[in-house]
Amino acid sequence: MKNIRTFQGSSTAYDEYVMEVANGIDYILKPFIKVTPVAAVSKAATLKQTRGTAETHHLYPQYVPKGKKSFLVFKDNKYTVIGVEQIAFFYVRGEQPVIVTFEGTEYIASQSLDTTSSQLSPAQFYRINRQYLINFDAVHEVERYFARKLLVHLKTATPEQIIIGKNKAPEFLQWLDNR
Repeated sequence: MKNIRTFQGSSTAYDEYVMEVANGIDYILKPFIKVTPVAAVSKAATLKQTRGTAETHHLYPQYVPKGKKSFLVFKDNKYTVIGVEQIAFFYVRGEQPVIVTFEGTEYIASQSLDTTSSQLSPAQFYRINRQYLINFDAVHEVERYFARKLLVHLKTATPEQIIIGKNKAPEFLQWLDNR
């Protein structure tokens, strides 16, 4: 019950429900006076204004924006930061994960595709198959392919055709549609 307020030292018959609302903005118990709901609304307004700032991250971790913003890469004896908005897709070449920008520049990634996928926003990046993780903004078009599979064409050239299996095709189309 860490980070749960005690309410004037009293107990309620509904203490077990406190955990269910622990990720909520506030917990109002009856009987309450007019000030209590007004304070809760004020707290929500403050949270909305400061959403995503460092001062609210520890209080409301569920409101921290999800997804890594950049990757540190090493190329030509230099470290460079590549913003995720510059990345068209990730793919695996042999055993090595590679980052490809919209300009077609390739960088060796330091993490596996599984790790990278878990760090990125699922609304922006989609794991097509074991080989490819693509940026929504990189999708040019999708066409039907043999045996209910999909062929994905990106705005940036890929080393091989990107094919989505028939089992994952509906989920991918839903991802494209729910943006």
